[in-house]
Amino acid sequence: MDLGFGVCKLQVQVPEDGQFQSPTDLIGRNIGTGFVHLAEQYFRELELNEAEGGEACCHGRSKTNIIELSGSVEAAYALGVADGIVDLVGKFLMHSCVDAESPNVGRIWRDDESGWVESD
Repeated sequence: MDLGFGVCKLQVQVPEDGQFQSPTDLIGRNIGTGFVHLAEQYFRELELNEAEGGEACCHGRSKTNIIELSGSVEAAYALGVADGIVDLVGKFLMHSCVDAESPNVGRIWRDDESGWVESD
């Protein structure tokens, strides 16, 4: 539904200096998110695309562990809870109430027409 203002995307995010270079590197890892069902669906599809013969492990269940989190989801890295997160990234900014930066969030991938690319 187009409300006529604001834009955001649900994106896979990992620490910039971490070992993961693409979303497929996170298959089978711990992913923290407040969007459990969407993350499960996304990683299940990733697993199917990566699997030979088109079958994921565990009889259709995802082998990626999706962990439900709320609040400051990006803190999951520093706490050792998750290897990556799935969270909203906004595109519309009216005014910053607080300027904050998480030193743990660096790489953000987005899916565009040419495939997965690293966001700025």
